[in-house]
Amino acid sequence: MLRVFPLLIGLLIFLYHAIEDTSRTDYFISGAQHLDITKMNQELNRTKDSLTVARWIKNSPWTNHLTLMRQDFNNVFIEVKEHRPRAIWRFGGVISDEGALFFPNASDIPKDLPVIDAPVSQLEQSTWFLDELEEDLKRVQLWPIRIYQQRSADWIVELPNHRSFIFGTNDLDNRVKVCKKILTKLTLSNKRWGRVDFRYPKAFAISKNPL
Repeated sequence: MLRVFPLLIGLLIFLYHAIEDTSRTDYFISGAQHLDITKMNQELNRTKDSLTVARWIKNSPWTNHLTLMRQDFNNVFIEVKEHRPRAIWRFGGVISDEGALFFPNASDIPKDLPVIDAPVSQLEQSTWFLDELEEDLKRVQLWPIRIYQQRSADWIVELPNHRSFIFGTNDLDNRVKVCKKILTKLTLSNKRWGRVDFRYPKAFAISKNPL
């Protein structure tokens, strides 16, 4: 009996792999709107290894997180959470709504995203401007925008139609609040304006000329 037992175990293992090798594995993928299924099939050559498939999807630039669930030998479910694009990074790539940098194909990038023209060290401050101003600027149709920092360290919010806002480096919370407060009146005014300077502690300056 002791001699038969290892033989039986070996036979069961052989049968397990034989069934796995001959069975067809179907993958059900959800949430991967930017996944190139044709390319995946070509590169993986219809592999049955679910971990290999999951690794390939994980390496896709749009993939933020995925969950793999095997129901049985034949069915594998892969749920994908993609990056949500927040802004275009001037030096290449896209910034997600979670602050992650990823590098998709240019043809897949939405055309109406704002542009951040700042080094990696300034991305957090740049996206702060987006968070604070996006809703209000979209409401008055001053969108999309470009954000960058001058050599003087002043921040520029470049608006459509050759307009811009200028912010310094001090008291940004209050200066942005002032900007949002006057925004509606500013855009409804019949007076031509090119830039608004918010660097002054208790005032702002409106100029007809662009930056």
